Amino acid sequence: MADITLYDYWRSSASYRVRIALNLKGLAYEQVVVNLLEGEHSAEAHRKRNPIGYVPALRNRLPRPGPWRHSTVRQRAPHCGDRGAHHGRRCGVRSG
Repeated sequence: MADITLYDYWRSSASYRVRIALNLKGLAYEQVVVNLLEGEHSAEAHRKRNPIGYVPALRNRLPRPGPWRHSTVRQRAPHCGDRGAHHGRRCGVRSG
C-alpha cells in the first residue's frame, strides 16, 4: 500500500497536474476515482476527505502528523524527477 492516496477524476485538469508531479517525483501513490459526473464529489465520504468537495484530494500516511505538503515531496524525492541543472535552483509543485 502506498503512503499517498490520490482521490481524483480523469477529466480534471488539476488532478492531471498532480499525477504528473507525483510521477515526476517517482512517488508511489494509490489512485481512487471520484466520479464527478455521478456526483461522488458531493457524497459524505468525499466531503470528509475534502470539505469543499473538489478533486484532487490527497491523503498522506507518512509517519509525521500534518497535511500533505510540498516539503514532504521534496524530502522524499529530492532529485525533482532528474530534470537536470538547467531546471534552476528550485524544484517545486505548484497548483494553478
